[in-house]
Amino acid sequence: MALFDEEKQNKQLEDLHKQEEEQLVATLAESKYGLPYIDLYRLGIDNEALRAISEKDSREMNVAPFKLFGKNIFIAIHSPTDDLLKKLKDDMERKNLVPAFYMASTASINKVWNRYKEISMAESSKIGGLDISGEILRETAKKIQKIQDIQKMVTEALEGNKIHKISRLLEIILAGAISIKASDVHIEPEKERGRLRLRLDGVLQDVNFFGLDVYRLLNSRIKLLSGMKLTCVIDGSILRIPFILSKCSFL
Repeated sequence: MALFDEEKQNKQLEDLHKQEEEQLVATLAESKYGLPYIDLYRLGIDNEALRAISEKDSREMNVAPFKLFGKNIFIAIHSPTDDLLKKLKDDMERKNLVPAFYMASTASINKVWNRYKEISMAESSKIGGLDISGEILRETAKKIQKIQDIQKMVTEALEGNKIHKISRLLEIILAGAISIKASDVHIEPEKERGRLRLRLDGVLQDVNFFGLDVYRLLNSRIKLLSGMKLTCVIDGSILRIPFILSKCSFL
């Protein structure tokens, strides 16, 4: 006698419900809304697209930006209305982006929402400057009171998600230096490792050591942020990167 496998049965029902929803959304997209249908389970999600719409706004509007190509941004919508499409179009145009809309299921929208937690905490970056939001600085300041706190956070970042490791390291280094009022940040190559030092009260102090692979990635990212060519050598010289801090209070 065959045994009833409840877990397998539930999985089959879940898959069936998903297929039914996908079919319904695909039909409505074409017949009622005149929008192309997309199944995001079959596509990768572009984290850079997520930066164009905050997670809060994405959830409130029930939309999901999933790809950014040049100035074109592709946005999935679960329940399109004229007002929503106009708002999204106006919002994206203010950011110099051209939106393309698709209709997607709840499962597809949720897949994109789940990716927001993978985004680096950096609010935005641009050649010639680095923007760090006041919110990020405040959150970092809560965790950093002394140089040992930076050491701990850098170590944790080095052990974290490889894709976002360098972005997170830069956030910690810059925001941490501001939090403890360091006057200089030194990221230096040694024979077999990279070295991070901060100047406090006129004295350079060691913070962390890391592999040369991490040093090279940090070096390249800093060059990009400062507008330098990647082939330029900055070892042994001083590189100044202007960055803009949102108005905020640390008290």
